[in-house]
Amino acid sequence: MEKFRGEDRREGPDETTGEHGQARSSFLQNSGNSSGGLRGGSQRNPSDEAALGGFVVARLGDRLIALALDTALLLSFLALIGMYSASRWGGITEQGFSLEGKPALVSLAAILLAGFAYHWLLEGLAGATLGKVVMGLRVMGPSGKPCGLKVSLVRNLLRVVDGLGFYLVGLLVAVFSKHRQRIGDHLGRTVVVEYPTSRVFKAAAVFLWVLGVGSGIWFSYGMHQQAVLSGAHVSATREASGRSEKEEAGPQSIQLQAASLAQGSQELSVVNLELSEEKGKAMRPDALFEPGQKLYARFQVVGFSLDSKGAANLSFDVVALDPEGLPLYENWRPRFQGSPGSPADPIPANMELDIPVFAPSGKYRLIIKVKDELKEIQTQVVREFSVKSTQAEIPKGLEVRDFAFSSREGGPPLPKGQVQGGQRLYMTFKVAGLVFREDRPALLVDMQVLDPGGDLVLNQPGIVELKDQMLYHPPSFFARITSWVDFPDEIPKGTYTARFLVKDQNAGKSLTHEAKFEVK
Repeated sequence: MEKFRGEDRREGPDETTGEHGQARSSFLQNSGNSSGGLRGGSQRNPSDEAALGGFVVARLGDRLIALALDTALLLSFLALIGMYSASRWGGITEQGFSLEGKPALVSLAAILLAGFAYHWLLEGLAGATLGKVVMGLRVMGPSGKPCGLKVSLVRNLLRVVDGLGFYLVGLLVAVFSKHRQRIGDHLGRTVVVEYPTSRVFKAAAVFLWVLGVGSGIWFSYGMHQQAVLSGAHVSATREASGRSEKEEAGPQSIQLQAASLAQGSQELSVVNLELSEEKGKAMRPDALFEPGQKLYARFQVVGFSLDSKGAANLSFDVVALDPEGLPLYENWRPRFQGSPGSPADPIPANMELDIPVFAPSGKYRLIIKVKDELKEIQTQVVREFSVKSTQAEIPKGLEVRDFAFSSREGGPPLPKGQVQGGQRLYMTFKVAGLVFREDRPALLVDMQVLDPGGDLVLNQPGIVELKDQMLYHPPSFFARITSWVDFPDEIPKGTYTARFLVKDQNAGKSLTHEAKFEVK
């Protein structure tokens, strides 16, 4: 018999284009069943363990797990300090952050310092890190007493050597050591032993570990999202004394290249602002664009001042507003600091943004503000551009639009929705009329497939769950959904029904959309 199982893929909205998640579902062949079960376990042989001062020497496996737990905790701190450095000095990317130069050195120094202090203080004062407490381990001196801060200092300074090759050096030395001591243990005269720990104490260690890892990840993610929404990943090229430095820009990119800096009697101003569809293409004098296109702007800054070292310090504040004065994205605020090449030339700059696919028709405004941080003076330029949309009228409530079948993703529509066994059928549609609360929608889409007899053969709840925060959501906003079904080679022919249950949880409304397709 055939067995149907749905698979789904939900991708978050792309904040640069307004595209939304895709969902998958597929018919799969019966994979069969298995009976019985496998059981696993382990036994410890006391004869394989070494004793010292009344304690049992810890197994290397337990120590490696403890090390992995401590490393995960420190990596979460690395993510936090790295994201902070990237948001402060530039380096935010869509996937995370990328650091080089001073930010990379600061982050590396901070994590090395924190990692050393973490092991040194906890092992010196308490005899164990959180990872060791969880695994029931303790660092002891040869007499069976806690090692103390001085001995812990020696032990952990030698991690520089033991840690070579991802702790391969320390592991090899411990394997051939009677008491499983790495180099730091030999010089510090310490031994890692099994140490019975109360459930309450171990639970507290687990709680602190989870809190530390979770906090690092949570705050890193929060800073990344804030930077993305505010356009903090700015792509900037700085040429100063033969060096260049790059920063990434939010859903857009702003590139600042100091070929040279201008100084003199000119007033601070933005000049020669030009708009085009993309970099390298001809300027658009009419400044007319369509939803989904890119807008590329290039301009120059003149009349700024230099400090005593011959460097300029400029900050930018750029925003694009729709016909109702709503920002398409959070303001982008890159900075420029650099030394001059030739004092007579301006600073050329360029930027690009994606016009959302649901952007309405009308007049838009691009506002570029530049501040000279040395003289505390500011200038701005406003440039209008137009968007011509062919989208349907603004919805009066929750609705499904432009439903279509296709044989491939993004392919031409199949009017009759015909498919054969062993093929894939794509279904695309838009959901409009969503209600937002605190800039968040609450869209839930379930998918069902009914066979020619009306029996349910596929029930896939939650193929789309859209709750991401979106700053820009005009009345013309819509979520674009793509789903597909893979058919087995052998499947009854006839007319099938694809049924989508669409729910707007913010509005407390739902609708059902059905579409027929033929299996030949």
